[in-house]
Amino acid sequence: MAGNTGSIVLRLSRRCFDSSVRDFRSLVQRKAPAVWEVLRNYERLPASRLIRRLDVDDVARLERGITTDGLLPHKSLTCFWRIDQVEEADISGLIESLRNIERTVPAVERQLREVYQLPTGSDPTGTVNDTFSNLQQHLDAAPNGIDARWAWDQVGGDASRAGFVDMERGWMLDPPHADLPQLTVLLPDYYEIRPDGAVHGTAVIGLVAGRHDGQGITGVAPRPKLVGVASHVIDGEPGNVAEAILTLIGAGKTGPDVLVGPGDVLLIEWQIDHVDGVHDVPAELYSATWGAIRTATRKGVVVVECAGNGDHSLDGYPQIARDASKIDSATASPMDSGAIIVGACRSALEFDPADPKTPGHRRWTLSQDVAGSNYGTRIDCHALGEHLVTAGPTFRPRAPLPSFIPPPGPPLTARVPAQSAYRRDFFGTSGAGAVVAGAAVVLQSMYMATHAGVAASPFALRHALMQGGTPQVAVDPILADHIGVMPNLRMAARELQRPLRAVGVRPRRRDRRA
Repeated sequence: MAGNTGSIVLRLSRRCFDSSVRDFRSLVQRKAPAVWEVLRNYERLPASRLIRRLDVDDVARLERGITTDGLLPHKSLTCFWRIDQVEEADISGLIESLRNIERTVPAVERQLREVYQLPTGSDPTGTVNDTFSNLQQHLDAAPNGIDARWAWDQVGGDASRAGFVDMERGWMLDPPHADLPQLTVLLPDYYEIRPDGAVHGTAVIGLVAGRHDGQGITGVAPRPKLVGVASHVIDGEPGNVAEAILTLIGAGKTGPDVLVGPGDVLLIEWQIDHVDGVHDVPAELYSATWGAIRTATRKGVVVVECAGNGDHSLDGYPQIARDASKIDSATASPMDSGAIIVGACRSALEFDPADPKTPGHRRWTLSQDVAGSNYGTRIDCHALGEHLVTAGPTFRPRAPLPSFIPPPGPPLTARVPAQSAYRRDFFGTSGAGAVVAGAAVVLQSMYMATHAGVAASPFALRHALMQGGTPQVAVDPILADHIGVMPNLRMAARELQRPLRAVGVRPRRRDRRA
């Protein structure tokens, strides 16, 4: 995309849907004439469905059966379109003109439901044998970590029953990092792997699934049955998360065409910019991505999503905020995508002045001027967001970062190839999201090992991770800084074995654990 152009996204009313019409201009001329009057001057610009790699009929099949769960009516991804190469100077005026159409039309007659600029984004980041494992604080027992070391000794606790997929821009693949498992590249014919994302992706995989082999570091989930990697880059443009999710879950297909299925854990390592003028917020604040995540969780896929490093309160976004009096995964809001949203905390253990007997961690901030974990009632869990020890070369900022706190001690490795290097400086909700994703894989595997291979539902798993976890040390009042709890796998495993009282969505008769 050229530097002086951008893209806008439109969600047309279901009344305008016609699977037989594949051309955007033909569709709006017939079904949405008021919209066409505004877009007439832009008819030379390329326009297409937002979901381009899947046939519209496949998307429609995938969405069947998930609109009657008692929550908000599904925003069908068959109704999303995009217009590209719009001059930046014209974007705001065009969006406002389209929104003005609907302000004068009764709701039942509206042709256009949403319109906004396609957001940009970034990775939410922020040496050599298993002796480094003792530096991995996040693996320790609560309250310092998530008690992964305990879980490894339990049936299924090595994560061998569940699959994991990391969705971002790139990884070290040729050659791969020596301490990572074999990575299965999903959708290689559709999406591009970016070299500039390799270091970030390698660090994430190291935290989730680094080998437990007596050398290097160890992942939270050291032996998953699948470690898949899936890019969201199309034609050089990152951020096609909604389309990539739908492609992964098979667009209504079954069998080998389903790359990610019930019980698998999908980690979304992406944060978006320019949602109401702010930066670095969760991917699901982009409406199409919210719809794709919701489709995935209703299909049984556990989705873990980084909260983002914008240092923002997410309670300003009513489409995802929870009732402050009901911060519990068992009480799903009408706009709950079903994802586990993860914030980040500092590594130091502190005691809350209001409760001096309860240790915990404060919300992670890099500096007041640079970055910090987003927070708010919608965030479910947190994990360490600084000084994370993982695979890959160390962090080298292009410019000095104000108030950057260097990791303790010297570099773990120096003057070695990137594929043999280890680092102790990974940070941000990228790292925290990877830790919680690993916890989800381990917990799912433990459940499947004791339930004849049947997976716990995304809502049941999220609920369990939030019960018995280590509370944060927060500012006063506590909700002003809310990042949820740090999961405690020992307590979460116990919780998951109990009859589930409520998870916001009534379980189907054949899956009372869901």
